Amino acid sequence: MLTFKLLDRSDDINHVADTIQLAIKDSPFRNLSPNRDALLRLIGQYYAKENGGARFLLLALDEDKIVGLVGASTLTDHFLFMDHKVGQEIVWWVHPDYRGGPIAKQLIKYLEEWAEVMKLDHLFSGHYENEYSEKLKGLYTKMGYKLSEYNYWKELN
Repeated sequence: MLTFKLLDRSDDINHVADTIQLAIKDSPFRNLSPNRDALLRLIGQYYAKENGGARFLLLALDEDKIVGLVGASTLTDHFLFMDHKVGQEIVWWVHPDYRGGPIAKQLIKYLEEWAEVMKLDHLFSGHYENEYSEKLKGLYTKMGYKLSEYNYWKELN
């Protein structure tokens, strides 16, 4: 049975870190490997009840297995939007075995509910270029999102 829950201190953050590392391996940044201790510390900053909701991490669970997640943070130092309340999705991932189902849309809906509760003016979310890009563009468009920029990256080392 699929359930959703906000990250809290009762969760095994090692399991969460393992899932985030799976998400990284499923991205163009698959060769990067974050320092485990730093990753665990960062995850600890996403207990929504402890930071006034300014950051959160929502887990999609099938029994005890994390099969998707979305996390976001409010932005406080954006030059263009300094007079607006802005939120940024920082991780959004669905396990390959669960793609094509309702999880992705439910995670985005929760992201939007968080933005509404936080009284944000703008919300940024995105996806990596991959074999699901066209489907994801369609999902975002159907949900009222507009393309705002392209991001490019170059590995320098």
